[in-house]
Amino acid sequence: MLTINNLNSYYGSSHVLHNVSLTIKQGQGVALIGRNGAGKSSTMKSVMGLMPKALGEISYCGQPINKEKTHKRVRMGIGYVPEDRRIYKDLTVEENIMIAANAIKKIRSPLELEEVWSNFPLLKDLRTRNGSELSGGEQQILSIARSVVGRPKLILLDEPTEGIAPIIVQELKEVIKNMINQMEVAVLLAEQNLKFTIDLTDYVYVIDNGQIVYSDSSEDFKDREDLHFKFLGVS
Repeated sequence: MLTINNLNSYYGSSHVLHNVSLTIKQGQGVALIGRNGAGKSSTMKSVMGLMPKALGEISYCGQPINKEKTHKRVRMGIGYVPEDRRIYKDLTVEENIMIAANAIKKIRSPLELEEVWSNFPLLKDLRTRNGSELSGGEQQILSIARSVVGRPKLILLDEPTEGIAPIIVQELKEVIKNMINQMEVAVLLAEQNLKFTIDLTDYVYVIDNGQIVYSDSSEDFKDREDLHFKFLGVS
């Protein structure tokens, strides 16, 4: 579904990604693990066409997308949930969902509201609240729902557990698990939370200083405490 080969990305003269290669299959959960500043966000921004300069091959569903604008990549079926939880804080949860649905309506049929509530039951109970009244975790789930409403085939999630209370992390885990297993959406998950990540994915790439330094099944990676400590500082 998504193939990245020898991706090199730059901020001005700073070379931030070095020959990054990875693959995501349809309906697969894949983790991109690394410390802050390792290159996780830059990889996702490169996929979305948001880096000033990105060289290499990025293919989606067999089609090169390097030259496509960001909005075209979204229309093709790639969803993106960045770290900053892009929601409309002055609008209700339901209004946030409807804006996202209307934005994609001319391209394909969005999810109906009842489908959204079915897949995101927490949001159904919060549907009349403004975004500003939600906790950080609730805002994150709303941000994911806004992306899912357009029926993407692939979603990029950038540090979804960052700054979120443990009780909401569990809710978020169920949301992502449902996306992969029931909605058959492929997920690229950038994270530092090892347990959360390993429970949700079946393949792991470790990135460090802008380079992929390790890749293996999540099952095998979970026992590699030497790598957990070396690249994340945890054991």
